[in-house]
Amino acid sequence: PARRYARRATAGYAMGLSLSPSQVRVVATDLEGRIAARESAAVPAAVPAPERLATARELAERAAAQAGPVWTIGAATTGVVDAGGRVLRSSQIAGWTGLDLAGTVSRWFDCAAVAGNDGTLAALGEKWQGAARYADDVALILSGRPSGQGIVLGGRAHHGRSGAAAELGRLLHDQTWNAAAVLDEAGRTAQEVFDAAARGEEEAGKLSTHLAHHTARAASVLVSVLDPELVVIAGDLTVGGRPFLDAVRSQLEMMCINVPAVALSVLGDEVVPLGAARMALDALEAKEYVLEP
Repeated sequence: PARRYARRATAGYAMGLSLSPSQVRVVATDLEGRIAARESAAVPAAVPAPERLATARELAERAAAQAGPVWTIGAATTGVVDAGGRVLRSSQIAGWTGLDLAGTVSRWFDCAAVAGNDGTLAALGEKWQGAARYADDVALILSGRPSGQGIVLGGRAHHGRSGAAAELGRLLHDQTWNAAAVLDEAGRTAQEVFDAAARGEEEAGKLSTHLAHHTARAASVLVSVLDPELVVIAGDLTVGGRPFLDAVRSQLEMMCINVPAVALSVLGDEVVPLGAARMALDALEAKEYVLEP
């Protein structure tokens, strides 16, 4: 029979927040995932937590004014976030450890809210709308600011027992694997490095190879344990394009027994907040009650 009923996707909206050490980014999506509004602002790492949250709330309210009624919120941040949405550990943002992030943002619109690690939610965002939509097991490397790793297993974000899944910071204990730290030391942006390398500059070529090696090094840990279908590279280093992608794949072939497909993110700066919005929608759809009119 003909389909007679369908969900009205614009009846409500999901809000996805990304709170990194240097920026706050917000997207509002309808119930089918179409972006209705986006806002962002630079916020230095030293800014106290109350001010950072005030900025995030202002951006969220601006996005809601453009979109419509907010039914659910997802917040992504650096560090370890437990299942209840509390930040257990965060060394990069002042005053962030111990924050009930989900509880705080839920009060902004008096609605349901969830929170999680930014790398994990970036992986979920790629699974939802990006390069990983046709893969069930995915490892993601988030390069630049923010930086981290994320895992999707069986099509679902894998947070781990305490929310610390894929946190490789102590295992990769030096900063040479961190793209942001490497680029800061060089005093160049990723775009500048890759452009100069393409022109044949020797120093830029060495730096590009260095970034590919350590991106592969971080990915190899997840690949060796999980044997995923796909590795996605997101964040600042995606500007390296096909040459950088090929270099990472080549490095992985020397580090892993079975190398999965490797792809660059197609979601740009919105990969993390989109993942947060997807997590919020998943939580909303899992409720066992029907929303009142």
